[in-house]
Order: sequence, then C-alpha cells, then structure tokens
Amino acid sequence: MAKKKNKSQEIKSDKLVALHHKKSPATEAFRTIRTNLQFMSPDKELKVIMVTGSEAGIGKSTVASNLALTFSMTGQKTLLIDTDMRKPMLHKLFDLPNFQGLSSYLAGDQDKI
Repeated sequence: MAKKKNKSQEIKSDKLVALHHKKSPATEAFRTIRTNLQFMSPDKELKVIMVTGSEAGIGKSTVASNLALTFSMTGQKTLLIDTDMRKPMLHKLFDLPNFQGLSSYLAGDQDKI
C-alpha cells in the first residue's frame, strides 16, 4: 500500500500522518489502536475492520487510511476499500484517479477492479 514512488508520484496528503510523520504522537496513537485491535482477537488474525461514523466530515477516511497504513507497515496484507458512494475520499488522500471503483464493480460495469 505504501510503496515507494518517484517524486512525481509521491502521496502528498497531510492527513496521512502514519506515512509522513512516523514518530508523531498521532501516528503512535494509530499504532496503539492497531495493537489494541490485535489483542482483542489473540487466537485468530483479524480479517475485517470497519470504520464508520454518523456524520460526514468527522474523519472516517483519515482514521481508516492511517489505521490501514499502520497494519501494512507491519507486513500484513492490507486492503482499504472506500465504500462511501456519495462522497468518496480515499482516492484524494492517496492522490489517485477515481475513474473506476467499487460502485462500477457493483453496477456490473466491469469484471475486475
């Protein structure tokens, strides 16, 4: 997920603190959340974590992205899916184009994502 890119492809979002500020208190908080989630299920590996909230703009995408980054930085395979059909944000955070995605797949417009 956080592969090294050349300068023209670097992810620039300030909200991805786990990527850009690895020793910050905010990043440490995300690592603590990750560790606490892992300890909640010590006998089996976590397969799915859902981040949700009741209002727009409260930081769901930011929390989910940073949490996913902290999991991926431990070498765990991590898939982050933006299921916000009305106002998707993950492509903006990771500076990616938004020309296909979950809604295209669900609508049957494409076989693969």
